[in-house]
Amino acid sequence: MPASLIWIFALLAAVTQMISILNWLKVGPDKLFNREWWKTREVTITKGKFAVISLLGFISLALSAYGFYVMNKQEPVPRMLQWGAANRHCTVVVDTSPIKSMSNEYFIVMACGIVDSTIDQLEDQRILLSGPFNILGGPQAISAVSTPDFDKLVQSFGPNASVPIWEKVFLIPKDRNTTEIHKLSEVPRINGKLF
Repeated sequence: MPASLIWIFALLAAVTQMISILNWLKVGPDKLFNREWWKTREVTITKGKFAVISLLGFISLALSAYGFYVMNKQEPVPRMLQWGAANRHCTVVVDTSPIKSMSNEYFIVMACGIVDSTIDQLEDQRILLSGPFNILGGPQAISAVSTPDFDKLVQSFGPNASVPIWEKVFLIPKDRNTTEIHKLSEVPRINGKLF
């Protein structure tokens, strides 16, 4: 869940708490900024007022708890430390520490392709894939070897052209194979995880 939703839950909790306090003090908009009223106010607690404050306090607590729960349930993301392409290889070094807990269920795979603003990166089939790697829980080097078709694509830019390359890592279940993937949009179809 996006961080913006966590802030929305926190804001709702704060507003709910403020409403409960103002309700308890019987403060409406006309009294909120009136200094004289604040100096002479009388505070009495009735059963109804106590019930409303308790209910709003419970809602505030529930929203805050849910916000913290969602924040702690966010998916861990591996961090790419180095990346590049040379000698017909795309290579990354990725810190797999955040996803170590997924090592029994998933392999990590690297994909790379040519930066092309005319094609959706998730739908581009002109990509290279590494083999599946076990998740070791630390910095891991992962490489994908070029293919004759990819070599031709790179050569089509000219002999001295600087060809921009993108690299991404993703996870696939251990009972699936990279041969099932021809474009990144197919990763979720086999229950993989894109980052």
